[in-house]
Amino acid sequence: MELEAGRHDLAVRSLTSAHLAARLPRLTGVTFRLAWQADPKALVALIACQFAAAVCAAFGLAATVSHLFANTPTPGRLRDAPPGLAVVVGTLVLRALLGAAVTATQAPRARARSRKRMVGMRSMAVLPIRSPREQLR
Repeated sequence: MELEAGRHDLAVRSLTSAHLAARLPRLTGVTFRLAWQADPKALVALIACQFAAAVCAAFGLAATVSHLFANTPTPGRLRDAPPGLAVVVGTLVLRALLGAAVTATQAPRARARSRKRMVGMRSMAVLPIRSPREQLR
């Protein structure tokens, strides 16, 4: 067993960013499937909220940047920037609240689904059968 653990530790230590990036699509797919199986409506709501928040944040950021880089004196630009910044901050707060609400309902279901899947996979594992003498070694 120690040999297996050592080999696993070595594999983890030798991971590079390229390996992680290569595995990311697969892991994202697994996560998406678990979330979909747990609650499809909540997943769609989460994706819609994230998209809407990103669009609002982009418009708010564009408004802020256009005010800050306008050809007007700096005090005037800084005075005109708060409405755009307020939109960005408000959007991020709304996004965080909606994400937390959906995650609070989604995470327990996804965790339960994941545990059930792991138990199913463990029950299919083939374990070597040892004699009582071999177990004492």
